Amino acid sequence: MIHKLSLTCLALAVFSLTSCGGDAGTSSAVTGHYDLDAGHFADHMADKLIETGRAPAALRYELVNQLKSARFSLDLDEDGTFQAEQSIADESHSYSGSWSLIGSEFKLDQTHEDGEEVFDTMTGTFDQGQLSLVDEDEGVEVTIILRHARLASAASPGR
Repeated sequence: MIHKLSLTCLALAVFSLTSCGGDAGTSSAVTGHYDLDAGHFADHMADKLIETGRAPAALRYELVNQLKSARFSLDLDEDGTFQAEQSIADESHSYSGSWSLIGSEFKLDQTHEDGEEVFDTMTGTFDQGQLSLVDEDEGVEVTIILRHARLASAASPGR
């Protein structure tokens, strides 16, 4: 989802959520700003690219370093809508749509990409301040982890 760049394009480009309080099943517990765990993403995507033969294992170190520059931010609003921004290499995209949380099951329904109407769904889980979204692209399952910006800041040394 959210921009379905093929894994091949990612290889060629060489390329979690919580808030303060509320129950995991309430919207107030998950609304706010979230950012991609770039370290997890880089390691996970490099492994997937190598597993699928889209990148040689010898390039893993370089892949991880380049993939760490990927950015993805997600803003979940109280009214059940979201806005997201993604940048990988020199490509940037914006997305919007709606979200829902039932228990720990999280769902994003994308309705717009770069201002154009589209429909795509990504599902995942919300647990302990982390949103884990699962995307399947070209038969390969990829997990994307997002963390609440306030929680990530609070966990940083020196704060």
